[in-house]
Amino acid sequence: MSSVRLIAIDIDGTLLDSNFQVSARNLATLRRANSLGIEIVLATGRRHTFALPVAQALGFELTLISSNGAVTRTNDGKLFHRDPCRSALHWSW
Repeated sequence: MSSVRLIAIDIDGTLLDSNFQVSARNLATLRRANSLGIEIVLATGRRHTFALPVAQALGFELTLISSNGAVTRTNDGKLFHRDPCRSALHWSW
């Protein structure tokens, strides 16, 4: 049994390559971790609509933290947190 319970990973420049693709190696690693019961969280400063297709491509349920932390929801749409003030600040600059 692994002591790792959660993996949080940035999307841009970490999970995605320069062509905005998830490598086969990253995909296999995250799917393996998920199959072992490790929760996967994708994080990005970008909007949820950018992150959602990436999450769906992984092929399992996970949590997305987007808009610089202003929105937290699952890839099937369950909302955990939304801070409209923080989101508005993020997009005002």
